[in-house]
Amino acid sequence: MDRAHSYLLWVSDFSVQPLTVPSYFLALAPAGEGTIYYTTRPDLRNFSDLTKRSTWGEPVATFIREASIVRSGDNLTPTLSYSRPT
Repeated sequence: MDRAHSYLLWVSDFSVQPLTVPSYFLALAPAGEGTIYYTTRPDLRNFSDLTKRSTWGEPVATFIREASIVRSGDNLTPTLSYSRPT
């Protein structure tokens, strides 16, 4: 399911610190916090300006994000592939 059709949207802002690894992109995403938004009309969300979240729904919860390693298949763009200690 994508963000335009999901009733719950998990959002956590962060900047990554690139790690030097040959042949693919790895980066460290530091620990942080995030917010979970809920709406009954996900089709009305507007993602054209990511700082304006009023259309994303009602903030219903917060969460803590642990530090993690982010991997990118295209060597440029981080994806949501995380690895963290258990």
